[in-house]
Amino acid sequence: MDPNLEFVDLETKRKNLFQKSVNNYKKPFQSKNVFVKSLVSFCPSINWLPGYSLAKFFQDLSGGLTVGIMNVPQGIAYAVLAELPPVNGLYTVLLSCLIFPFLSSWPHGSLGPFAVVELMCGALVRKLMNDTKLGLHTNPTEIVSTLTFLIGICHIALACLRITFITEYFSGALVGGFVTGAAIHVLISQFDSFMGIMKIRNTGVLYLFKNLFEIIMQIPNTNLVTLTIGILSVLFLLVGKLIITPLLIRTFKKKIMVPYELILVIIATILSYFLQFNKRYAVKIVGEIPQGVPTPILPSIQLFEHVISDAVAITIVMVAVHLSMATVMSEKKGYTVDDNQEIYAVGATLTISGLFPVFPAANGLGRPLLLHECGAVSQMANLIACAFIFVVVMFFASFFYCLPMTVLTAIILVALRNILRGFKDIVTYYRISKYDFFLWVVAFLGTVLTDVITGLMIALCFQLLIVTFRTQFPRWEACFSKRKTKMDLCIFRFDSMLIFSNARYFKRSVLKTLKKWNSQGLGRTARMFIFDFSGISHIDTSGLKVLEETVHVIRNSAASVDFVEASDAVKSQMLKTDSILTECGFFATAEELIFDSRVPIESTGPISVISNNPFDFAESEI
Repeated sequence: MDPNLEFVDLETKRKNLFQKSVNNYKKPFQSKNVFVKSLVSFCPSINWLPGYSLAKFFQDLSGGLTVGIMNVPQGIAYAVLAELPPVNGLYTVLLSCLIFPFLSSWPHGSLGPFAVVELMCGALVRKLMNDTKLGLHTNPTEIVSTLTFLIGICHIALACLRITFITEYFSGALVGGFVTGAAIHVLISQFDSFMGIMKIRNTGVLYLFKNLFEIIMQIPNTNLVTLTIGILSVLFLLVGKLIITPLLIRTFKKKIMVPYELILVIIATILSYFLQFNKRYAVKIVGEIPQGVPTPILPSIQLFEHVISDAVAITIVMVAVHLSMATVMSEKKGYTVDDNQEIYAVGATLTISGLFPVFPAANGLGRPLLLHECGAVSQMANLIACAFIFVVVMFFASFFYCLPMTVLTAIILVALRNILRGFKDIVTYYRISKYDFFLWVVAFLGTVLTDVITGLMIALCFQLLIVTFRTQFPRWEACFSKRKTKMDLCIFRFDSMLIFSNARYFKRSVLKTLKKWNSQGLGRTARMFIFDFSGISHIDTSGLKVLEETVHVIRNSAASVDFVEASDAVKSQMLKTDSILTECGFFATAEELIFDSRVPIESTGPISVISNNPFDFAESEI
C-alpha cells in the first residue's frame, strides 16, 4: 500500500449519529442569534431576493407566464379528477404558487396539479361519500381539504424526524411502474366524461376492467356532440404540440412555448356560449365559478381517522417524485437542492393551503423541465405565475361557465402522454437489470389490477422482497486453475455483507466451490484457497462463526486459507475472534499473495469460473 495514502475511520462518527441529531435540535436554542439564523434557514428566498436583478426577472418572466397559463386549465381539469368543483383547482394553483417559492431551495421546483395524486384524492372522496354514515355529514371539498392538511403535516413530520431516507426504497423502477399504472387508471376514468355517458364508479380488485366493460356496454348511449368536441380537442392539442411547435422552433431557431391548453379553453368556451352546446346538445359544461379569493375552511378533525392512511400513502408518492425530479434537475444544471428543506417547503405549503378549498398540489413530471426550458433561474417564476392566476381568479373566473367538460378531459388525456412514455423504460430495465424489470412489471400490474393505494403497497413490498433476496442470496463467483501449475489456486468472491441472513448461504456457496475444485483431481501438493473480501463491507457474529466453520473444512481438504482485500474494519473483527481465522494470511491484493508465495503469476494458467448469477445458472470457462 502506498505510504502516502491514509484511510480515515468514520465508524466513530456513525456511532455518534444519534447524539449529533440531538445536538442539531438543541443548536437553535443556544443563543438569540443562532435562533434567528435557524429561522432564516427555513426561508431560502431571503438569500436570493436581496441580490435579485432585473435581468433575472426577464429570464423568469417567460417561465412564470408559461407555468401560470398552463396551470389555469390544468387546475380546473384536475379538480374534476379529484371529484371537486373546478374553482378549487384555481385556488390550488394560486396558493401553491404563492407559498412554495419562499420556502423552496430548488430554483425550478413548482407545485401544481399532478394526475396520480388527484386520482388518489378522487378515489378517497368516492369511498367516503359512499359511506352511509359518513357521507351524509361531509362533502368532497371538506374531505380533500382535510386530506391536504394532513399530507402537509406528514411532510413536516418526515422533515423534522429526518427520515426521508425511506424514499430511497422507491427506486426509479418502482416509481415508474407505479406512476404508469396509475396513469392507466386516470385514462380509463376519463372515458365516461369524454363520451358523455353516465359516470361509472366500481370498486375492489379488477374494478378497472369492470369500469371498462360497462363503458363498452354504454357505447350506444354516447353523446356524439360531446365525443366530437373531445376528439377535436385532443387533435388540436396533439397537432399543436407535436407539429406546430417543432415547426416554430425550426423556423425561429429558439424555444417557443405556445399555451395550447389556454387557447383551446378560450375557443371552446366561446363556441359553447354562442352555439349553446349545453341547451341544444346536452353537453355538460363547467357551470358557475365564483370570482374572488377563497374563503378559509377548517380541517375536519372527525375525518382525520378516515383519511390518515391515504395521506401517508400520497405523502410517500409525492416525496419520492419530488426528490427524484429535484435530483435529476440539480445534476443537469449543476446546483444543489436541500432534500430536507424541500420536504419542509412542500409540507408548509400544503398545511397552509389545506385551510382553504383546495386539493394537494404536487411537483409534477413536466413543470420543472418547462421552467428550465423557458430560461427561468429562480422561484420568482412561480410568483409571476401566481400573479397571473390571481388576475384570472379575481376577474375572469366566470368566463369559464360555458366550458365543455369534455375539453377538460381532453387536456388530462393529452397530459398523460408524458407519463405513458414510461412504457419505454421497461426495455431498458430488461436489458440492464432483470431485478428492476420485474419490479417495474409488478408495480405496474399491481396498480392496474387493484387500485392505486394497494398497488403502491404491493410495489413497496416487492421492492423490500428484492432487497431481502439480494442480501440473503447475493452474487458470488469463484475461479480456479484448470491445468497443472506449480500451485493449485482457488479464489472465492462474495458480493455482500456477511451477516446472519446470508451466513449459511455463504457456507453452502463455498462448499459448492470446494467440491468443484476438489473434483479437478490435479494432484498438486501446494493448494491455496483465497477469499476475496473486496465485496464484504461488514461481518457480524453469525458470519464470523460460519466463516470459522468454513475455514476448518477447507483446511481439512489439505489447502491453506488466505484473505485478500479485506477492509480494516472486517479484518479487525476477524482477528478479535481468537480462532482459526487469526492463523490465516491477510494481503492487500491477490497478486501480493501470489508473489509472497513465490508463484509466478503467469504460471497459474487458464481458470474455470462458477457463479450464482440468478438469471444464468450455467457455469462458464475463460
